[in-house]
Amino acid sequence: MKLLKTMALAISLLVVSQVAFSQKVTKIGIKEVKEITNSSEDKLYVVNFWATWCAPCIAELPAFETAFNKYEPKGVEFSMISLDFPNHLEKKVIPFVERKSMPQPVFLLDYGKDQDWYNMVEEKWDGAIPVTLIFNNAKKQRKVFVGKVGLEKLDETIQSFLN
Repeated sequence: MKLLKTMALAISLLVVSQVAFSQKVTKIGIKEVKEITNSSEDKLYVVNFWATWCAPCIAELPAFETAFNKYEPKGVEFSMISLDFPNHLEKKVIPFVERKSMPQPVFLLDYGKDQDWYNMVEEKWDGAIPVTLIFNNAKKQRKVFVGKVGLEKLDETIQSFLN
């Protein structure tokens, strides 16, 4: 009986740990992206547009994980917005995010066929990814990185905006 109780406890802990560490990916629309990028809150945001099929996007993920672990406790808000096809959420995006153990909040943009929203996010953005926005609209701070960004640039920009 004691062995049965021990096994039941071990299984329960395993299930709880899997639930605790699994990453949820939330579908969002253009409206939610606009709310994030137009926030007037005095807060520093780091928003990265990426996709599972984009090699430079995948290469920069460790830098975002390190930055998230360092700056999220200091109130910096991170959003990783996937531009994968919305119907790839279950079969590609969620398994990818779980396999990479991405700690940041991850979203999948359900943008349909209209791609005119790029300029809403950044005037000079043509839709190429990866692209990263670091901003605090209340303090009129904004930096955009088109293409792969490394930890050094992320760290340097976040630090300068926090000071």
